[in-house]
Amino acid sequence: FLAFALSLSLALAGAVLAGPWVHLEVVDETGAEVNVNLPLSAVEAALEIAEGEAFVDGTLSLENADITVEELRSIWTELRESGDGEYVRVREDDQRVRIYREQEHIFVEGNDGDEDDGQQVHLQIPLTVVDALFSGDGNRLNIKAAIQELNRTKRGEVISVQDGSEQVRIWID
Repeated sequence: FLAFALSLSLALAGAVLAGPWVHLEVVDETGAEVNVNLPLSAVEAALEIAEGEAFVDGTLSLENADITVEELRSIWTELRESGDGEYVRVREDDQRVRIYREQEHIFVEGNDGDEDDGQQVHLQIPLTVVDALFSGDGNRLNIKAAIQELNRTKRGEVISVQDGSEQVRIWID
């Protein structure tokens, strides 16, 4: 019996470890750190219990937004068909924002101030994840489908935000 239990435990541990993990690292100005490391499958399972008025069946409603999900979905459809290119570039004083598509990813890069103490944002999302996000019905974003697609496709850094000595990073491996 002990050999069977040990074999089963090792098999289950291997199954969990074999899948991708999502990592969240937050460092504040005092140097305090918060690290969260979870199998992406656990994040997906948590969606099953995160029910509320706006969040139902793995989808998120954006009822009070200035733009509807239907409008965003329509814009995304056109952008998806347009191929690689730069969609937005803003330069004003020491602020920069750039949104572009390169191969199979959408990138959002921005900074406000200089590199040492200004805010910097870097976001990299596979196109298929955005497709999955907009696969919901009506005015709903399909968060569950986007996480499932991340599980299939994305490895590496997803989001990096630096604000002076504060930092937030999310990556998948």
